[in-house]
Amino acid sequence: MDKIHTVLFFLLLDPRLNPENMVEEASEENNVAECLVPVSPSVDLEVLPEDIIWSPPIPKAGEGVGFRVFVRNNGNVRAHDVTVTLTLTYNYVDDSGQCVEESVVLTSTQSFDLDSGMSRAVPVYLESGKWIWTIPAELCSDKVQVVAEVFSIEVDVNPGNNVASKMMSVVSYEGNLRLIGVTPAECPRDTIPLGYVLFRITVFRSGWVESRQTTLRIESVRKGGTSTLTELRISLASEEVDQEYAVILIAIAESPSLVGNHVQAVIINSQLLSETWTLVATVDPDNEIYETDEEDNSAAYRYSPELASADCLPDLTVYKSNIRVVATCSKTGPVLEVGGIVSNIGSGEVNSVSILVELPEIGGSSTVSVDLFGGSATFTVQIPLMKAEMESRVNVRVVVDPSNEIKESNEENNIVESLMDVSLADLAAEITNIYGKIGPGRVLLVDFKVTNLGNILEPEIGCGEIVVKMFDNVTEVWRQTTLEVEYYTWDSEGRQVWYGSLEIPLPIYSSKYIRCIKVEIEAGIFNLPELDLSNNRDWETVCPELAMPDLIPAVYISTLNGEIVEGESFDVSVYAVNLNPNYEFSGGVKVKFTMGPVVLEFPETEITVSYGETFVLSFTFSEDYWNTIEVSGERPTEIVVELETDVMELSKENNIYVYNLELLPDLKPISLEVCGCTGGYDDVLYIPGKCVFYLEVRNEGSFRAKNVDVEAWVVSQEGVDICSFGANSIEEIEAGESIIVSFEVETSLDNCPLESITSYVLEFRVDPENEVEEFNEDNNVYSWSFLCLYNLKPIVTASPSPILGINQPGEGLSGEFIVPVFEGLSLDIDVIDPDMGDYLVRVEVWLRGQGGDELWYQTWFEEGETRTFTTSISLADHIQSPGTYRLEVVAEDSRGATSSLQIILQAINIPVEVEYSVEYPLDLYSETFQHRVCKIYVALTNTWSESLHVRYSVVNLDEKLIQEMPWLTDPSPYNQYRAVGEVELSPEGQSTDTLWIPLSYFDPVTGWSPSFLASSTDNLYPLVFVVEAEVDGYWVKIAEYDLSFTYQTYRLVGCAIMQDENGDFFVTPGEGHTLDVEASTRRGERFLLEGIENAIEVYPFYTSGGEDLQVFWGTFGSNLRAEYTDNHYLVGSSVIFPADTRYGDYSGNVVLVYAILEVIDTETLASHTVITCNSLTIPIKQELILEFSYGEYEELPCQGYWISINYIAGPEETLSIYATCLEIAQLETLNWNP
Repeated sequence: MDKIHTVLFFLLLDPRLNPENMVEEASEENNVAECLVPVSPSVDLEVLPEDIIWSPPIPKAGEGVGFRVFVRNNGNVRAHDVTVTLTLTYNYVDDSGQCVEESVVLTSTQSFDLDSGMSRAVPVYLESGKWIWTIPAELCSDKVQVVAEVFSIEVDVNPGNNVASKMMSVVSYEGNLRLIGVTPAECPRDTIPLGYVLFRITVFRSGWVESRQTTLRIESVRKGGTSTLTELRISLASEEVDQEYAVILIAIAESPSLVGNHVQAVIINSQLLSETWTLVATVDPDNEIYETDEEDNSAAYRYSPELASADCLPDLTVYKSNIRVVATCSKTGPVLEVGGIVSNIGSGEVNSVSILVELPEIGGSSTVSVDLFGGSATFTVQIPLMKAEMESRVNVRVVVDPSNEIKESNEENNIVESLMDVSLADLAAEITNIYGKIGPGRVLLVDFKVTNLGNILEPEIGCGEIVVKMFDNVTEVWRQTTLEVEYYTWDSEGRQVWYGSLEIPLPIYSSKYIRCIKVEIEAGIFNLPELDLSNNRDWETVCPELAMPDLIPAVYISTLNGEIVEGESFDVSVYAVNLNPNYEFSGGVKVKFTMGPVVLEFPETEITVSYGETFVLSFTFSEDYWNTIEVSGERPTEIVVELETDVMELSKENNIYVYNLELLPDLKPISLEVCGCTGGYDDVLYIPGKCVFYLEVRNEGSFRAKNVDVEAWVVSQEGVDICSFGANSIEEIEAGESIIVSFEVETSLDNCPLESITSYVLEFRVDPENEVEEFNEDNNVYSWSFLCLYNLKPIVTASPSPILGINQPGEGLSGEFIVPVFEGLSLDIDVIDPDMGDYLVRVEVWLRGQGGDELWYQTWFEEGETRTFTTSISLADHIQSPGTYRLEVVAEDSRGATSSLQIILQAINIPVEVEYSVEYPLDLYSETFQHRVCKIYVALTNTWSESLHVRYSVVNLDEKLIQEMPWLTDPSPYNQYRAVGEVELSPEGQSTDTLWIPLSYFDPVTGWSPSFLASSTDNLYPLVFVVEAEVDGYWVKIAEYDLSFTYQTYRLVGCAIMQDENGDFFVTPGEGHTLDVEASTRRGERFLLEGIENAIEVYPFYTSGGEDLQVFWGTFGSNLRAEYTDNHYLVGSSVIFPADTRYGDYSGNVVLVYAILEVIDTETLASHTVITCNSLTIPIKQELILEFSYGEYEELPCQGYWISINYIAGPEETLSIYATCLEIAQLETLNWNP
């Protein structure tokens, strides 16, 4: 016998009176009492619907299924002799065909004990001891109720949770048979005259039926009554498909031979062919098969002999009761699957027909063609849905033969439109619980369930798994899991339920300030249409217990003088304190130090803090960091020390330590130095004058100041502001630094009306508007007292040179001059200082303009040396084009007085108009002198109001040409041939002249002048014509013209040597050779060759008496042979060189050719004589001399001979040398290695 142990439990109670001390008492020590209270031991067994598990999850009728139940003990003591029973209640079809209820009980085979807080999975068995219960195949419902109950020998303190109920879904064999119709299989008009009529009977099965065969009864109904014609057994139960058709052909005939073997039954009755009667067909007439609908098993057809003369037309229809609508999924998206039956109930045959299915309200349609050869056919179409969420009912419109292509006996029954129920799932996600604590590295467990609120979701839908996604606002990570569709349970309301859980691993390191966590889940099947998508999501925010430390910084600052001063180093020590010692802090900590623009981030330090302070780090704030603050210009107002850690804490807001700073400047002007207008006195100021004041300002505070304004004011003895001497600004001044602020003041009685021999005060005001925050605002003014005296300015005079004219001076101007644009233009300046004891400091010349001022000239003088100054400066580099130039000459004396003189220069080109024309020479090589003359006609007009002396000339004639004809440079108008001319032009006067300039000259000895005529390759004769005018003693260029031109060339092509009998082009000494001289012009030019005479001078290179000579040898040939071809003339002359002439270098054996060419001008037909010359070095044929030598080559591994060939003399050409071995001596041993 088992022993039962009784255990007593006690609770420690701590009752407290006045726990908040709200009542003042004489003694507060006796308000607390502790006592132990016994607690009764109890058993609390629990079973929930989700604790009932079976396999397979969705069994079929006729299959076996096994059960397990999870039991837990929520009590505080062990439960003994625990047993479990499971009751299954279901509906099935009994022998009478009725749907009746039946139950079966399963139990645990033996009892067991269950400790407190423990759970156990218990299998349950049938009374026979089998674990598998076989579901009856005759179920007439798809649900089986499963009830689990748990017992123990102890009294349960909560018996209400000892029982749980759940619904099990079963795929039952619910099916239905329907007789679609009876129609003629062949046209009666064709078959009745032959003695038979053939009927088609179509039976449709949907679902499963328990019997594979059934009876088809054929009856005739006449006035005399009803009689059975025949009965057939047909097979309609298929386990592979959920629906099928059976087509049976029945014939009424006079003889069986009239119909074929394909007919299932032939009824021999000729009387029926001549009467009017009704054929009735009934499937399962005796109700042997359990069906969901027993009212659609019959169909009838009215037969009449008149059918023999009636047309046979088909009659297509679709039945509303056979239309089914299922929402499903596909790879491309959610779809709606619509199926049904189309039948031909007419007497005419149809092979195929189109069917249009439309969803008028939600949109979408599809068309399908089916084969109607058997009289009826099923159709299925899939219509894509725009969205996954839809209503539970949808309007469906089915149209048979939508294009009316088939002629029918009845067109009214081709359309069916009805509001159909849609088989839809509706998944709802729900978070059931969130367990755990928030802390570094902890894990939260989220339990959830997914409930199907819609139609049952079958595992065969093929849409995949249920995907559950979860997101939380702490880790900000999406997590997901999947639930198999087939592994579901039933809730107490008989709905499909899937259970699952996901973990949220919290990071050890997180900078977030975490108090609560929001969890969101979303469940669904991809592309599966649902009734409501809004309930696919669920979220919950929970605030679990916080299990984390709380860190704050403790900062200690050590300075030299007890306070922080700009520029002085100080030390910083940082400690960490844990305010929540129940949870130890362990991890990395970074210290971030911020002081104005200085941000110091130190490397991470690993520390552990449980109680008290823990040292983190220390550092020195050095001068380099102060330099960073100085560069930024920012004045720090606080020091911020932050402990940065990613470890979770109760608060991140208290990780910052702030130390307030007071760093302020104190600006004070301490000294003044005056230069320029004091005349050497300490308390005198000359007006007008230029002064420079140097004010020393010191910052006696603890921080720099930036953008400090400093103003200077002249104040009367009574303290009234008279005038300002300007303002300046201190960009930046550091603590303890002194800065000199300068004021350059140019005083005058206009801008500062002071009286002579009168005392005044000059005040320098630092930060006059108090824009800079300081320690002391009362020490910002410095005062200087002075006596005012008057000063005389320097006297300045200036004028340009040369001057074309002077205009009337304008207002404020010293003069306006008209000057030429000329390289010799200058400005004469005179300056004198009239004041005794004063002297000049500087003189400058400025160009003043709208685009800015430009300094043209500047000079400075030594102290006390110069009172007068005279100079002349060149303006040619500055004034190079006509225009108006406004100059200012500035002079300054030692007391700062400045004088200026303004001059306007109107620079113009010389006002002489030039007109010219050129008649170029006819022929530069002409024998006639006049043909080589260039004529320049020039006309000059003076538009100026003064007389002008003007000269004109060709400036680039060849020097050799001028040597040959020196009269060219004589400007006398009596000299006809000249290249220069000059004239005196009166105001508005005119003058014309013609220059006759010979451009070439031929000397029989020196050749043609200019020299470039013989060397020019582009035949360009350079010619420049210049016109100048004399202004104020200077020659100023008026105009320059480029008159260069290309000239006609006549030249000898050169000498050529006739080819000798050997085909050589060499001259043999001592023999006569014909040299050819050729002259030509270019094709298409103006001048043509008419004839040529030539003379050839020979200067051979030969040896005589052992001495090399090269002298004149003789003149040969003159018009010996002249041939004219294509504007070319060729003359040959026979030349004999000395017998001892030998080959020389390129300077030897020279031939000079002189020729007189006769040319004709094709325009005027005039004849001209042209003299030209050329030269050529004649090659002399030389004998080839070679020197040979050879020797033996003895070095191993090779032996042989070397051969050397030296070129001594001969023609300059490439030689080919061949060496041939005539005989080889055979050695005893040959060495083939090398």
